[in-house]
Amino acid sequence: MINKLKNPKTKFYQEIKQIILSGDFTWNYYPSTTLGKDNISFLAHSFLGRPEGTITKFPMVNSNYTEFVCQGLLEILSFNEIEVSTFFRVNANSVSPKGAPEYTFPHVDHTYQHSNILVYLTNSGGKTIVGDSEYDPKEDDVIMFDGNIEHYMQTPLTERRVVIVATFLQHNK
Repeated sequence: MINKLKNPKTKFYQEIKQIILSGDFTWNYYPSTTLGKDNISFLAHSFLGRPEGTITKFPMVNSNYTEFVCQGLLEILSFNEIEVSTFFRVNANSVSPKGAPEYTFPHVDHTYQHSNILVYLTNSGGKTIVGDSEYDPKEDDVIMFDGNIEHYMQTPLTERRVVIVATFLQHNK
């Protein structure tokens, strides 16, 4: 259910990671990790905004770093021989420790077929749960899973958990 991918950790990837983890990177506050539900607050930087709920019905570029980050994701996916037809949403998310582990609400990101990829930029833990599978991440780990399966996360215990999360349509060969 959870597919661990290889991260080639290219120079390009290292630059993206450095930018996101820098003190100059812009974050926005969100009171809940799951739309419409009172849950765990977090910080996010939207590179590519989800197409749902907009009159245009296509993703919106929200950051000057969008192409840069999407190119980094494509490097990782290509290295793992995964082809992307289109990205629907790309975010950097930062969740702070809460003292004791808490869990976000199980959810799916879109109502249509998609895959999810998570790139863990810090070594803070905070398990990702997809269906009945759990993944305990380490820094620079990358996982992918079927986005139509409910998933959620555990808050980190000691330091902030920073991930790049993207949803995309996988190209069928």
